[in-house]
Amino acid sequence: MVFTLEIGIIALALASIIAAVFPSTSNSAALLFLVSLAAGLVGIHLVAFHFRWQMIPVFVVIGFLLVKLLLGWEAGRAAGFIGAGVGILFLATSTVLSLGLPVRTLPAPDGPGKAGVVTINREYIPDSDADGDPAQIRRLQLKVWYPAAIEDGKEFGRETVWSEFNSAEYFSAIERFFTAYLKNMKTHSFLSPPMAVGGTDRPVLIYNHALLSIASDSFLLMESLASHGYVIIAIRHKDQRGEYALLHDDLSDEEKAKEVENFKKLGGKDLERDERSAVSLQVYRDNNTLPVIVKRRAKDTGFVLDNLDSILKDIPGCTEGRCADNQRIGIVGLSLGGAVATEFCKADPRCAAAVNLDGGIFGTNIEVPVQVPYLMLYSERNEGGNDFAKTGADETYEDYTISGAEHLNFADASVVLPGLRYIRLLGSIDGEHMNRERNLLVRDFLDRQL
Repeated sequence: MVFTLEIGIIALALASIIAAVFPSTSNSAALLFLVSLAAGLVGIHLVAFHFRWQMIPVFVVIGFLLVKLLLGWEAGRAAGFIGAGVGILFLATSTVLSLGLPVRTLPAPDGPGKAGVVTINREYIPDSDADGDPAQIRRLQLKVWYPAAIEDGKEFGRETVWSEFNSAEYFSAIERFFTAYLKNMKTHSFLSPPMAVGGTDRPVLIYNHALLSIASDSFLLMESLASHGYVIIAIRHKDQRGEYALLHDDLSDEEKAKEVENFKKLGGKDLERDERSAVSLQVYRDNNTLPVIVKRRAKDTGFVLDNLDSILKDIPGCTEGRCADNQRIGIVGLSLGGAVATEFCKADPRCAAAVNLDGGIFGTNIEVPVQVPYLMLYSERNEGGNDFAKTGADETYEDYTISGAEHLNFADASVVLPGLRYIRLLGSIDGEHMNRERNLLVRDFLDRQL
């Protein structure tokens, strides 16, 4: 619906430009009709679909033509053709943005059940440790996906895509402006329905996001897992930006330069697999910022598990907090969150399985082998980077490379922001194909281990 309306507005604007370039008595009447109709559709678009910044260039064209008609501006033939060329360029820009950053219907979860979601806030002060980590307050936002009971005839609202970006407390006006159009896209996560009946044997997953991200950056994976009976608690670290800035600012210029140089080496496409593993290990050893963040986030994961019953009580229909199996715990992480999952599972016996979605293994115990079943999913560029971790690891260490995937494909950007593929931020793999393959690999591993 949104795309059809936008293409209609762009087509009317193009027809208006053509009518304006070749002025005549009949064309003047046609121009007035076309511009008026286009302006009317713009009004409908703004009311029905909030504000789509992707359409600003075409709005400018229609606004200019409307003012031209109202004021009776006339231009010479040369100026008219130049203006038409600029106008067509504006329309082309809006067309590309509308196609590349669309409002679309999202793929439904592939399991037999429905997915519910609740948002819970928690704060705690961790104990300081021997490494001198300060005992500062940790503010967490938890998003919990779970199998939901949707009664016939009873409607529950659905969460919008990446709704966390709506918060002025954590995101700048520019970020909220560019993500506001996502309010038009509904996920398949129902807001606060009761948990489906089914006993207390559901596995629990803790999800850690990337370095600077949101809890719902992989909501399609969460919905899939919840529809198959998992309870997933995704952790967002509210003060992540300030924490990273403080740690990074404390580095010397020499340390900052070394980190930049190391990441350049790691990003090289011409590395052989064994060479990539050796380079990665050195990068992990030399980094002075990320291991601190990983250690702190691993503590956050421990806090969530320490308070699991209390957190689960906030799910409607789970008043006792015992609607999942606290002995079947999996830890999943994306990018730096993969390092958090690895770090936690090396030290805490509550972890029964770990999943690393294209993350490096930064941390304080880099070369300590992980002794729980472990799934490593790679993008093509990062293939083999963590091979050193296989030494001494549990025999159920599995790794797969998804053909055509880049790092950002492991979040849901490949489905929500498909246009990023054309500026090389996403790989060549189709977004929905990527979503299915990632979800299937993760669920198959977790089903076997948990």
